[in-house]
Amino acid sequence: GFIEVTISPGPSAVVSLLLGMQALTYTVALGALAAVRATISPAIASWLAAAGNVVLLIAAVASPPGRIFMAVAAAAAVSWLISAIAGLALTRTQVGGRPWRARNPWAGSLSFGLAAVAYFESAMHVPLLAVAGTSADAGTAAAVQRWTMPLVLLSSAYSLQIFPDVSAAPDDATALRLLRSVWFPVVAGVFLGLGVIVLAPELVQLLLGSSYESSVIVLRLYVIAAIPVLLAQPLSVLLQARGAEDVVAATSIALGLVSLLGVVALASVWGAVASPIMSFVYGCMMVALLGRRALALGT
Repeated sequence: GFIEVTISPGPSAVVSLLLGMQALTYTVALGALAAVRATISPAIASWLAAAGNVVLLIAAVASPPGRIFMAVAAAAAVSWLISAIAGLALTRTQVGGRPWRARNPWAGSLSFGLAAVAYFESAMHVPLLAVAGTSADAGTAAAVQRWTMPLVLLSSAYSLQIFPDVSAAPDDATALRLLRSVWFPVVAGVFLGLGVIVLAPELVQLLLGSSYESSVIVLRLYVIAAIPVLLAQPLSVLLQARGAEDVVAATSIALGLVSLLGVVALASVWGAVASPIMSFVYGCMMVALLGRRALALGT
């Protein structure tokens, strides 16, 4: 992937401009290399990303000590721009110079993109806690919010792995039966989550220190909230593979907004625990709505 550089812009308008260019070029590069990965070769996309990282590394090593932040910011923007241009050019010609595809490589992907955006709506919980609650609540939640990501990624990665088989299934009933193989990573994720719940005090003490003791209950609630999300991931992949990606996108966006509004409404009353509670509500509703639609495939 890419090397992501985070720099405090301070008062410099030049650095602020470079940071904005990073965000823009990084986004364009991700889309361009996704098209290369899908239509030509994952290896070529990886080489393009690696080339951008080399440019960034050279800039960091060769820049003067007093200008390293600006040099790295500029190099990151330039490297990602070059990767994006190269990626877009490669999608128009196949390796060897033969014509590739005339159509837009992102055609029909809007619903997939919206579902992906909705998946990351939970990242807005922390700033909303700071606005609707207190900065202490935001800090308590932010300290452990991402610790449950490996649990969800376990189910998500396996679900995406069987996406081609589910998509190529001759009928919906067969596709639904193929999804039964996802039970192992889901169960493994649940048991791993139970371990985190039991060891939460020790983990917080070891990784954060005693000053974050209030994050223990928040971490446990986040783990509980991750369990329905574990179940929702395979259902989302199933419906997307069988042509119901619009349903997944609309459901994800709508429930994501509900969870954000819930955090705003509850932050002043419940503090940091408002975030995992609304995440749990989001996951349960996703399982209920997508599960109902998935079960209809087998009838």
